[in-house]
Amino acid sequence: MSSECFYYSILICIIILYYCSEAKNKAEKNRSKVTEAFWKSIHAARAEKAQEERERKRREVKERIREIEDPEKQRKMEDRENRRDKKKNQPKMKQLKVKAM
Repeated sequence: MSSECFYYSILICIIILYYCSEAKNKAEKNRSKVTEAFWKSIHAARAEKAQEERERKRREVKERIREIEDPEKQRKMEDRENRRDKKKNQPKMKQLKVKAM
């Protein structure tokens, strides 16, 4: 009877250890998910703030252009800004390096 009780106690200990390690793995997985979601939200907030800052600067430049009294100078500034915007919006081209033979 005592050997049977001993085997049951060992079996119970093994089951407890198995479930403890399983619970640790599950908790670690949940922790990593929460951490990832936290960093994604921080990144999204920073990206949104940066976008707002870019829009604010763009509005300031447009406002400065509108404040210029001379129509010729105003037109030149608008053209310069349009060229700058056009250059920014162009797709980026990779440069190919040619090896000398």
